[in-house]
Amino acid sequence: LETKLKEICDDGVTVTDKNGVEFKIAADSVILSTGYRSAPLIPNDKKLPKNVHIIGDANKVGNLRSVIWGAWDVCMKI
Repeated sequence: LETKLKEICDDGVTVTDKNGVEFKIAADSVILSTGYRSAPLIPNDKKLPKNVHIIGDANKVGNLRSVIWGAWDVCMKI
């Protein structure tokens, strides 16, 4: 929370905290969750790229359990 993503690297991410301090988090994979309001990523008449998965309220308004299950389903496909 209260942390901004600055860069995605081959070995992790660089982030900036609320005080402006930059630090690196090591990771093999990065899952990025963006936005609060639902907004289409691409027009409805086009197919999503294979590496883009819509979950949470961007897909269907639900509760925390439905979001976690949706994220789990996507992670199992990756």
